[in-house]
Amino acid sequence: MSWQFFSAQSLGAQREQQDCLGAWPSEDGSTVLVVMADGAGGHHGGQQAAHAAAQMAQSLWQRERPSMREARDFLEMTSRAAHGAISAMPQSPRTTWLALMASDTQASWVHSGDSRLYQYTMGRLTQRTHDHSLIQILYEKGQVVEKETRSHPVRSVLLQCLGGPEYLPVSHGSSTVGLEDVFILCTDGVWSALSEAYLLNLARCSAQNRQRAAEEVIVRAVKSGGPVADNASLWIVGR
Repeated sequence: MSWQFFSAQSLGAQREQQDCLGAWPSEDGSTVLVVMADGAGGHHGGQQAAHAAAQMAQSLWQRERPSMREARDFLEMTSRAAHGAISAMPQSPRTTWLALMASDTQASWVHSGDSRLYQYTMGRLTQRTHDHSLIQILYEKGQVVEKETRSHPVRSVLLQCLGGPEYLPVSHGSSTVGLEDVFILCTDGVWSALSEAYLLNLARCSAQNRQRAAEEVIVRAVKSGGPVADNASLWIVGR
């Protein structure tokens, strides 16, 4: 059964949408590439950086037509190429990066920054990416609890992303997948506003309700963010 993907986005209380999403099935439908980039608000050109990363991924996906055996190398190559394209832009913009490649039985992904991937198997959380951020380090050291990571003053301080003078290697992940697996990809505008229990309920919703559920999650995230609500973007990838 082919993967289906559902997305929703909002500006939040911001003036500009700096999140960029993309999803492209292979020509034979056997694999899919899903990407998410969140332009860093602390740098000029965040929107352009996010779009450049997504456009590079689409171009290489259509040119290379990688198999799942080539997924890890393809995702690494794409991340490096996206970083190079962004680094060549004026004003040194930055963006987070998250890319998922999946087939009927395998999934592979990369990330840089604090956009997150959650994998759920039969309604249970089985994997989650770990943010490249200062707050993640503080959490791992036990200096803050999970709830504090959503609103702490240093929550948005990233330790790496795409763009800048040096390429910092992306983190890789992979798993086997079955018909009951669901992936949720989201920017910090979503996970910082909602609990992981809420995302778990989203993963458990039926396939026919996923688009509506994605839109409702974004509305809830923006409402929770109030007058400073960030851009909020979400993918649900399932079958």
